[in-house]
Amino acid sequence: MKKVLLTILTFSLLISLFAIDGGNEVKAKGVESAHLQKSSINGLNKIVDKNGKKLITEEELLELFSSSDFSPNSTNQVSYFYTNIDNKTTILKLNLVVHNNKLTSVSLTDTEEKSSSITTAVTNQEKASPQFQILKKLPKPKPKPKPKKPKITKDVPYKKNGGTIKKDFINEHAYKRHKYDASRKSTSNRTQYGKDVDVAELRRLTMTQPDQAWSSRDKGGPWRTFYRKQFNKNISTKDTSTTHHRVIINTADSSKNTQFPLSFKN
Repeated sequence: MKKVLLTILTFSLLISLFAIDGGNEVKAKGVESAHLQKSSINGLNKIVDKNGKKLITEEELLELFSSSDFSPNSTNQVSYFYTNIDNKTTILKLNLVVHNNKLTSVSLTDTEEKSSSITTAVTNQEKASPQFQILKKLPKPKPKPKPKKPKITKDVPYKKNGGTIKKDFINEHAYKRHKYDASRKSTSNRTQYGKDVDVAELRRLTMTQPDQAWSSRDKGGPWRTFYRKQFNKNISTKDTSTTHHRVIINTADSSKNTQFPLSFKN
């Protein structure tokens, strides 16, 4: 099996992507500072293809764990989607065990293969939700011609003083927290965009051409989606130089959306 860059993780039990901070600020737990658990995960080396190659990396699982609000002692169900060598979608159904606030083990419980794309496979999981039952009664929209496949790029988009333009940010929260501000130092807990990066285009590229994305919801609630993309040059300041970008979308409340450069510096 061959894993493509775009993967989607869907959580269905005891999972919430967001932790609520004071003043209604919502951010992924531990994501902006990237303080990842460094211990090994039991069972991960058993989740391999027929050639013995890992299907999920430890780095991916640790960032997943750090960006989620798991219960301190819990077993969490995760569906992991990727495109295999036959250009079909493979779904790995996993159990993630958390003990004393640490991700201790992962196990494979089932595997499915779908002829549809990853996007279709993920969309189909919504059919049992009340929201879908309402939507499916609406008239079907007229089919649109397929758009041309965009060229995948890792280039950092330039815009003069782009890191300071409020309207280019996803919302006011993201602007206040991550705008370029020469009067203060950028830190891993509160990163700044570079002075001349195009913030709006960074967001668009991250959402339309992600390296990885996963969606989650808690007990049938609204979907929350987390997008990851790495660019080829620094998108922040020299204090927190990084090529990693993150966008978080909350479909129920757009004020809880955010975007930011992810710094791995402590």
